[in-house]
Amino acid sequence: MKVLVPVDGSQASLAALLHVGSLSRTGVPVETLLLNVQPRFHRHIARFTSRAARDALRAERSAAAQDPGVPAA
Repeated sequence: MKVLVPVDGSQASLAALLHVGSLSRTGVPVETLLLNVQPRFHRHIARFTSRAARDALRAERSAAAQDPGVPAA
């Protein structure tokens, strides 16, 4: 079974991950793909920051959204 789980650090996305884990523990073969989509930066922010800085912030937010121990901002 293939499962797409959108993660944003919320309790709902954590519940979805727990459900997929319980399916796996009961013997259901599960292939899980996590998806984190973030809004675009406002054009004024994008204009005065480097692409590398924006990409680093996106990566940090994505990692935080996938870690259930860190509350989403």
